[in-house]
Amino acid sequence: MLGKDNFTNAEVWKQSNRIRYDISKIIELEDVDFLDNNSELLCLQFFNLDFSENLLDELLKHREKVIFKYLNLEVKKLSILQDWCEKHNYDLKIADVWDAPQLFLNQDLKSYIKNKCSLLKKDYIKFEKDKSLQYKLYDGTSLDLWVSVLEIDKNSWKGQKLCDMKSLDREDLQYVFYLIKEPQNSSLMVAFKGNEPMAYSLWFKADNDIWYAAKWGASYSGRQVSAGIKVLLNHINYIADRQGKNLELDFWGRRNQFYDMLKNTDVKRCHLEIRRHDDK
Repeated sequence: MLGKDNFTNAEVWKQSNRIRYDISKIIELEDVDFLDNNSELLCLQFFNLDFSENLLDELLKHREKVIFKYLNLEVKKLSILQDWCEKHNYDLKIADVWDAPQLFLNQDLKSYIKNKCSLLKKDYIKFEKDKSLQYKLYDGTSLDLWVSVLEIDKNSWKGQKLCDMKSLDREDLQYVFYLIKEPQNSSLMVAFKGNEPMAYSLWFKADNDIWYAAKWGASYSGRQVSAGIKVLLNHINYIADRQGKNLELDFWGRRNQFYDMLKNTDVKRCHLEIRRHDDK
């Protein structure tokens, strides 16, 4: 159901599901993990999924509703789902759909930004002039930088709203093991001012060249100096330079002004639900 080019199908990602959540609540169908959440199943893998009739039949044997998040909205696959739902008297609801921003570079970032909006150009000039921030990369051994990420997350609006990684069903466990076990497919950069961690950018990929911006954040102090913007720009420069000025980056998230300013393409992405026809 999932290809090898999808990092959420990696074995370490699936193992992390079982560490993050109650292992007795994980249901594996074909090669996809679902979280048993009372009357519904929540898919724990994203982006490119193939919906076989066998899988769909099995899903609805377990619960009345199945939720998929961050799926690429492909016309052919959506048609398969619609046909199956009509045939078996289920409802298909697209809960949300948006244009997920992507950045495909084949030149250096500075040259690319010269042709973008004035606000983005101003942000890049501020990034270049700021010598107060130091950028550190995860080296594949010490977890000091990950501790800094959690500190940034907690000392931000996410921490105040209890949607930081530790508060979201230990989301930190989902990411830290991929970072440790897949160093060649991970990249973590943290911005510091002195000894204070200010902002971070975390990317993952599978065994291909498409990176996904998995997490991005800044502390309250970091926001005051636009450290989040600056660490992301520095991260893009770093990876693009390593890859000969070529970069394919999917921002994963949605409705972010800075992502939209940076992007030069996008992909239709959605959250959707399948549920029994009488489950209103």
